[in-house]
Amino acid sequence: MKVQSGAYVIGLFGLPRSGTTLLTAMIAAHSKAVCVYEPWHSKGLRLDQTQLADLMPLVRARDKQVRLICAKETATKNYYLANLDALLTDAAKVSRTGLVWIVRRPIDTFLSQVAADHRWRKGVFNPSPANFKYWAEITHATFVHMSSLLTKYNSRVVYYDYLTAHPQQALEDLMPLGGLDFEHDQLNYHETIDRRVIRGDRFVMDEARPAAIQSKEKYARKISDLMKQYSGNKHLSYILQISEAVSRDCDHGIIESPNSIVSSLIDCGVKNFVRD
Repeated sequence: MKVQSGAYVIGLFGLPRSGTTLLTAMIAAHSKAVCVYEPWHSKGLRLDQTQLADLMPLVRARDKQVRLICAKETATKNYYLANLDALLTDAAKVSRTGLVWIVRRPIDTFLSQVAADHRWRKGVFNPSPANFKYWAEITHATFVHMSSLLTKYNSRVVYYDYLTAHPQQALEDLMPLGGLDFEHDQLNYHETIDRRVIRGDRFVMDEARPAAIQSKEKYARKISDLMKQYSGNKHLSYILQISEAVSRDCDHGIIESPNSIVSSLIDCGVKNFVRD
């Protein structure tokens, strides 16, 4: 592997079940890009290893002339975000850096997590009031943390629904953040990527597509059931408000921060922050 002088380093994050694995795989399919999946989450690195030099032993590039290195983390813990922040701060000393946040409606990520859990662990994560409250508190705290990081770096917001509906346009708009142009092979990412290095839900990565009408109707029924189950729950209220903001803005494409759309999304999250 040869890393070209002046290579770009970007961080990529999002809530669990929001498309981080999908987007990372699409970036990794570029002939001059290499991605590292969840270096701290998967324990590829210790939590105190946050320098660019620490990341490099995890980079596997198959003889690529690397122009872009992308590190992806899932926002299940705030310290994963803090470590990604520290990595980009260190990388900025020798490289151009950027940050990508892929956003999906939080309520959809919750329902997707419940469905995935039934597939993987036979329903250990059931949507009980206790589980929902625990998930909502963590989700909102990480949402606010992710929002705060956008102002520190050259950042882009990618909406999951837009990426799955218009993958080529999304990648054409996103790749210049890493100093690269879109390549058509990126649309065939499932044929070329090294699956041994992937961390995330491979099923979702392979099957990702815009939600069908039947799926949307099914989700609507599930959300209606949740609203009945958690009637008056303040955590559900702010998650639904953030989800509504994402639904309103998701057709705007790739958004560069600062932007009024991003600001309204962040404001919605911050103003609805709940502390017990």
